[in-house]
Amino acid sequence: TPPRGGGPPPPPPSGAGPEKEDLGTLPADIEVKVIKGDHAGRNGKITQMRAGGERYAVVLTGGDSVVIEELARHEIEAVTPGKKDSIIIINGDLMNSTGTLIGVDGTDGIVKMDTTNDIKIVELRSCAKLVRS
Repeated sequence: TPPRGGGPPPPPPSGAGPEKEDLGTLPADIEVKVIKGDHAGRNGKITQMRAGGERYAVVLTGGDSVVIEELARHEIEAVTPGKKDSIIIINGDLMNSTGTLIGVDGTDGIVKMDTTNDIKIVELRSCAKLVRS
């Protein structure tokens, strides 16, 4: 009789696995949009990462006042940069590299890198708008 079993492994238990990891950590000094909670729809700037990237201190702009809030990672997303914006690459081989978005081609950004002046093609979803002080 052949042994029992085989086949694909069981799925990870709920709350574990790639859902959480896919969010990744975000660096300070980028523009983010609040997507959940009381401040949904407002933009702000991350000033500090806390709790190992689970929470962020964000200065929110717009509305009647400037507010500093501590928000969970799942409540914010990086703002997609536009042409001529300063950017930081938030994942992949060039992670933490900075440059200027000089063009957009579909889902790719054409970036002039700060340190080398090289031109790189980077997925736009890997770029965040850098807010330099």
